[in-house]
Amino acid sequence: MLIFVLSPFAYTPDMVPQGLKFIIYMNPLSYFVFCFQDLICYGRFPQVWHVAIVVTLAFATYIGGLTFFDRVKGVFFDYA
Repeated sequence: MLIFVLSPFAYTPDMVPQGLKFIIYMNPLSYFVFCFQDLICYGRFPQVWHVAIVVTLAFATYIGGLTFFDRVKGVFFDYA
């Protein structure tokens, strides 16, 4: 819940005090929000480094989930 509240859904990083901006940039959900804000609110293509971080996070999550479920697939009851 804390990550959701600290994500910039209703504000931009410019609205946050300088001492607290690191919290926004440490939150992985923020980069998805930045990309959607650029596309939907501002009508422009997201910044390249935001897209690169989003793609990296998505790929890392995919690999992590694939590895985890590959290791525990024998534990599931309905595994055939």
